Amino acid sequence: MILTEEEAVKKVCNRVAVCTEIEVSTSGNQRRFYEPMPLMCVGSDCAKWRWEGGHESRRFIRAESQPLFTEPVRPDFIPTSYKFVPSDCDCDSGWQEPGGEADKRRCGYCGRGGKP
Repeated sequence: MILTEEEAVKKVCNRVAVCTEIEVSTSGNQRRFYEPMPLMCVGSDCAKWRWEGGHESRRFIRAESQPLFTEPVRPDFIPTSYKFVPSDCDCDSGWQEPGGEADKRRCGYCGRGGKP
């Protein structure tokens, strides 16, 4: 199952469990039992996590007039988190999505069972 990391950490890891010790006393005899307790997926913090494809590219909204070296009035449809990137004569000016937002769209999977 291919998921974003945010979705994955809401799932239970199907291979990892910690054992909790439970003591049961029956008529003076004490017995110890170990009960498995499931753990949640930790996403990319796990050695088995695999990213699908390459890095998610950051979205770029090109400014209407080119080249621009200072930010014009920001159109309403451009998210406030996007940063203005001025033209450097080799590429267009416009607004670029922050890397953290692009990373949230990036998908991966648990590599324990091979590639889905």
